[in-house]
Amino acid sequence: MNISYKTYGDITENEYQLRYEVFVVEQKMAYEEEFEDDENNFSHCHIYDGKELVACARVGQVTNGAIRIGRIAVRKDLRGNGLGKKIVEYAENVGHKSGYNKYILIAQTYAKGFYEKMGYITEGKEFIEAGISHIKMTKIL
Repeated sequence: MNISYKTYGDITENEYQLRYEVFVVEQKMAYEEEFEDDENNFSHCHIYDGKELVACARVGQVTNGAIRIGRIAVRKDLRGNGLGKKIVEYAENVGHKSGYNKYILIAQTYAKGFYEKMGYITEGKEFIEAGISHIKMTKIL
């Protein structure tokens, strides 16, 4: 893989396509719950293999001195190759460069162990969002 990283101030067409495939098609989320009118209020983090987008996340919505990482997606055929960890670390770095050292994410419950290995801890109880079980997780660098 020829990995490169880029950050954008709004959702791009290739990010839209990846998120649509992962969240709307695979996970059966409602389109309206996945794509919001304020996408331009986030930093959109991308990982490319050559010119092809392979993973993405968005960073924003500062809450109580923390920055939120969300909409983490990795192309289905490339999962299990470390791209999920790389995109989360990249998103954390984007937040850190903006002066934040506390991160919040709303993880799908099945992925809780993945985030725990990256230093995230759970806060509160599981809840349902968009028909999927989630848990709030935080990390301080």
